[in-house]
Amino acid sequence: MNRKLKIISLIAWLVLAIILVFILVNSISSKTNLGFNINFNGKELTNMTVQKEDSISLDGCNNIKVNFSSEEIKLVTIDDEDFKVTELSSKDLSDDEKFTMTKNGDTITVQKNNFNTIHFNFFNDSGFREIQLFLPKKYVKALNIETSSGDINIASPLSLSDVDLKVSSGHINCSDNIQTVDKASFKSTSGDIKLNGLSAKESSFNASSGRIKLDGTINSEKNQVKTTSGDININELKSDYNITASSGRIKIQSLLLGSGTIDSTSGDINVNYKGISDHSNIKCSSGSVRATIDKSISFDFEGNCTSGSINSNFGLSYKNKKENEATGKFGDGPYKKISINTTSGDISVKNN
Repeated sequence: MNRKLKIISLIAWLVLAIILVFILVNSISSKTNLGFNINFNGKELTNMTVQKEDSISLDGCNNIKVNFSSEEIKLVTIDDEDFKVTELSSKDLSDDEKFTMTKNGDTITVQKNNFNTIHFNFFNDSGFREIQLFLPKKYVKALNIETSSGDINIASPLSLSDVDLKVSSGHINCSDNIQTVDKASFKSTSGDIKLNGLSAKESSFNASSGRIKLDGTINSEKNQVKTTSGDININELKSDYNITASSGRIKIQSLLLGSGTIDSTSGDINVNYKGISDHSNIKCSSGSVRATIDKSISFDFEGNCTSGSINSNFGLSYKNKKENEATGKFGDGPYKKISINTTSGDISVKNN
């Protein structure tokens, strides 16, 4: 029996070796990019070297589109006149593997030239190629960046007409404030979204599997924040809102202004109200809600728990002995409407 297992194991290893040799030979013959990028404790072991640099005039440009597959994208602003792009790689690239930059009408497109690549990436989701974007500060039009498997890192403040950042499997990190005249959109299928301040007419954040962390102040006329699986953490929100977490907690440190809905299917909700434009509706299917309301706010409260209780340091009027239904009106008016409903979880409403 042991001999049979040894034979099966030997055959399996031989098949694996043949497959690896085939891939290697095919890579060399077709100039396919075959690379190994190993990262231990956050330290990259491969050396990145500049493979290509190019620049283009922004005259007549109203839109910049950047589209890559597994490359990490980094953007900084500069004082120069032209838009510059630098590509780094852990392995020498042939000309047909390097990025291309073209201008068609009012749109500049930067993209990967050859998608026939084979990547072996261990312990490093960002891959082994990096695209550096050097965007002139004078550019105030639209920016669209998309990468399938790689991070997008914005390291400078931006002032644009529109911004659209999208990753399939990777993170979006914006370490400085972003201002847009119209729309700002951030989407990650599998990865976190982190932002440090935003001003826009309309903004949206969507993470299918990942956290959304919004530092600074989020200021827009309309704001949509949604996660399928992950927490939502907002520092300061100053806009109308629609905030939804299917499986995750929601925490808003300071809700300064606006009206809207906050909804969690499975996870606690914690909101600190500093101001309300007209109304706020909180719904939680499985989890508790804690609402802290500034004393300066005059509000009309209605709360309901299917399974749980409502507690408050206000003088609430309870409808039954279970204390799972309550109403109350506080302040001198005009009154803002606060409605909180939970299916399975307690409700806490208190002064800050």
